[in-house]
Amino acid sequence: MTDFRTGRRAAITLAVAALAATAAGLTAAAPAAVAAQQAPPTVTLTSPRTGWSYDAPATVDLRATASSPSGAVARVEFYDGAALVGTDTSAPYSLRLIVTADGIHTLTARAYDEAGLSATSAAAAIQVLTPPTIVVRGLVQAGVEAGCLVLSSGGVVYNLYRGDPAVVRVGALLEIYGQLPRFQGSTCQQGRILWIIDAKPLPGLPWPGSSGAA
Repeated sequence: MTDFRTGRRAAITLAVAALAATAAGLTAAAPAAVAAQQAPPTVTLTSPRTGWSYDAPATVDLRATASSPSGAVARVEFYDGAALVGTDTSAPYSLRLIVTADGIHTLTARAYDEAGLSATSAAAAIQVLTPPTIVVRGLVQAGVEAGCLVLSSGGVVYNLYRGDPAVVRVGALLEIYGQLPRFQGSTCQQGRILWIIDAKPLPGLPWPGSSGAA
């Protein structure tokens, strides 16, 4: 004959054991949850990279990735040395920075989560240099590539950039004051890049397209 009291005691024992196991699991999980809430965010400055060089004034695009184990990232701040230069509150985190000062610039990104915890990325050191200036004189000619203008002076061919098209055009005999950037690339492969600051006809010669004297 089956003893129902024995069966009830066994069921109660199993239930108690199950509750104890559940409680143990919750107790073990609690420290992990607290640790996640206390962990700071992570942040990486992905651009620029250490060693990159720019001509001043430089347009530097800063980009960063960030995440938080405890929730959402509240904001990412960008720094040039100790100076805060901008903030982005939504991914993808980025900032366009105009740098005019020569020298080494140490850039970082700092991420904050909703709890106020923060972390700072590894730094990227970039170099910014003002291009040297030069004065050249010569005849503006068409370059090998379409739309490119060049000028030969002192045995050097210069690839002309940023000039007023009403003045700097094919056939103009000019004196040009400009800068020689060290780091800018060009789709015009002929000659050294020359950023034009000012251009004027040589003395005694008419301005391009003009019937009068300068």
